[in-house]
Amino acid sequence: MILDLAVDIGAVMLRAGANTSDVDVCVIATCTAMGLETAEVDIMHNSITAHYSDPDGRLHTVMRVMREQRFHYAKLSAVHTLVLDIIDHKAEFDEARERIDAIRWQRRPHTEWTVTLAFATLAAAVVVLVGGGVFSTILGFVTALLNDRFARLLGRIGLPEFFSTMAMAGFTTFVAMTAWNFDIVSSPQFIVTSSVVLLLPTQKLVSVVQDAITRFPITAAGRSVEVVLGIAGIVSGIASALMLGRAIGMETIDVLVEVPQARGFGIVLGIVASFVIAATGAVGMQTRKRIILPAALVGTIGYLVLFGLTRWGMGNIVTTFIAATVIGFLCRPIALRQGSPATVMIIPAVLPILQGMAVFSAVYTIVQPSEYVPLATGLGALFAAIIANAAIAVGVVLGDWLAQPVSKRLGSRDIESAGEEAQANLEAEADAGDDTTAPEAGAADEGTGRPGIL
Repeated sequence: MILDLAVDIGAVMLRAGANTSDVDVCVIATCTAMGLETAEVDIMHNSITAHYSDPDGRLHTVMRVMREQRFHYAKLSAVHTLVLDIIDHKAEFDEARERIDAIRWQRRPHTEWTVTLAFATLAAAVVVLVGGGVFSTILGFVTALLNDRFARLLGRIGLPEFFSTMAMAGFTTFVAMTAWNFDIVSSPQFIVTSSVVLLLPTQKLVSVVQDAITRFPITAAGRSVEVVLGIAGIVSGIASALMLGRAIGMETIDVLVEVPQARGFGIVLGIVASFVIAATGAVGMQTRKRIILPAALVGTIGYLVLFGLTRWGMGNIVTTFIAATVIGFLCRPIALRQGSPATVMIIPAVLPILQGMAVFSAVYTIVQPSEYVPLATGLGALFAAIIANAAIAVGVVLGDWLAQPVSKRLGSRDIESAGEEAQANLEAEADAGDDTTAPEAGAADEGTGRPGIL
């Protein structure tokens, strides 16, 4: 029964979008706090298994398989609080069982239409952030709105995610190209950039890096395939739309439009846009309402760091890495103080610094005729764009690790440290029990020449 409870906790976390290391720690902490100190957990890409061998040598095994993943960061926060209560013995088995069952059916904090509007607003803010005009911003909003409703329809009929990603990226690119040809917008590439930011598998990319660093190679490999397919879907959609537009006689989008340097009001506009991007991203990922404002503030700080380092003349990959490290460093203590794991704040906060424009520029280069631009040049640009986004994932993982001692000094408790404290207390109690019972045991064995055994 304890194994069943622990595996249910892990399954809810995996479905809601948790990292593998967080799931592993929570399952082990639950088992340990309830007396199964020798329980072992095996987490695969879409399954979780817990094993325990009782004192009689009987092996107990419980397994769960996750066939889908839907972001619900409010659930992660609720499970985080539950596991801390289990470790502190504030929730015994029956209460914990009732609470995890309630969390499984917990309502989302934001309605479906609220999420749709949040993602549409996020797309519009991305257009503003990269320098798009009024009409480009409006078109980015409308396109993202239609894409979200279209994606929900495709999800209901069971279309694989690769094809839905390809369809949305292609639709946005074709709309931008059409608007460009009819002189409705002057910066169509910014509309496509907003779509790329929405479609990039940011959470999975961060999870891949974290799983690889924390020695979960199998789950890292599985998620790497999903990341590659996600990016391939984006690339295929953009390329298909560009080639379709060219085939019917449209003028190809000019990605070489020079973006004016942000000064004065432009800087303020960028700050506001980055704040909106992180805030709407938090809403779209179903975080608790009290997480939205801190995530938006941290995302804005990350954008300012990126902007400042870029103006200072540092390279793109280095600037994104440093900005992401700052975001990861700030998110951990703030999220823990709010009773949530760091992931629920990190993912929305990194959205303003994603390199969507770099991905689109690389795809544009790839689909150019080989007599103008060699294919190797486009593939190299795409690789550089992927590395820049991967640098974000590496940075937030490093920042999260660097913030651990700071979090402890501020009194913020995470599952791992709380579990270590509980295990230390158990060992101390066991040692104390040995000390108090040893004389009696020794007396019972007097004359045998062997020490007493508790």
